[in-house]
Amino acid sequence: MTQALHLHTRTAYSLLKGSMSVETLVLTAKSLGYKQLALTDLNVMYGVPEFLRLCEKHEIKAIVGCELSLKLNGHKAQYTLLAKDYEGYKTLVKVSSFNNANEDVFTALDLKDDSEHIICILHNLGGVFEEAIYNQSSDQILELALSLKSIFKQLYFGASYQEDAYWKKQNQFISELLSPLDIDSVAFSKVYYAKAEDELLSAILVGIEKGINLQEASSLAEKYRYFLDVNEMNALYDQKQL
Repeated sequence: MTQALHLHTRTAYSLLKGSMSVETLVLTAKSLGYKQLALTDLNVMYGVPEFLRLCEKHEIKAIVGCELSLKLNGHKAQYTLLAKDYEGYKTLVKVSSFNNANEDVFTALDLKDDSEHIICILHNLGGVFEEAIYNQSSDQILELALSLKSIFKQLYFGASYQEDAYWKKQNQFISELLSPLDIDSVAFSKVYYAKAEDELLSAILVGIEKGINLQEASSLAEKYRYFLDVNEMNALYDQKQL
C-alpha cells in the first residue's frame, strides 16, 4: 500500500489561517506514523528552518513548499508550489518575498524558467479552475490546464475530498477531465489544525480576522481541516492519488 502524506499544511505562520506550531505539525505527523510531510504555509516561509530541523530530528522526510497567489491571464488564484531542490527553495523564497512586498503578484509564466525545480499543485476552492467550475465550462478548464502544462514541468491537480458534496463531485470531475492531459490528481487534504476537536480554534481565528462573534465565526470556519491519520487518508483517496 502506498504511504499517504499531507501536501497542504498550514501553521500559525499562516496569519489567522492556521493554528498549529511547526513543532505540533511535525510531532502530530510522527505520532500518526507518517514518514514524510510537507509544510506549505500561506504566502510565507518563516517556519522552514524549524521544520527542517524537527523533521531531521524525528526522521521524517521534509518537503518544503508554500501556498502562493499567482496570476494567469490576468486572473489571480491560489497554487501550492513544492521545492524539488535548493534552487526550487530559492524560487519559493523569491516569489513569497515579492508577493508580500508588493501589491501585485508573480505570474505563473514568470516561473517557467524555474519550473524544473518546483512542483505545482492546482487547487480546487480558490484555484485557477474555480470560475470555470461555476460556469460549468469544461473547455475553459482544459484551456487553463494546457496553459499551465506549458509552464510547469510537473503539474498536478490537488483533489480534496473533505469538502461538501458539491465540491467533492467537482474534484472527481476535474480529476477525470485532466487525466487525458497527463495531469494526475494527488490527495490534497487541507491541514490547518492538529485534531478534530481543535476546530474551535479555526472559528476563533475567523472571528478575529472578520471582527465577528464566535457563533457567527463558527458558521464560516472551514470544517474537517484536521490532520487525518493514515487510515482516514486511505479511506478517502484512491491509492494512485496518495
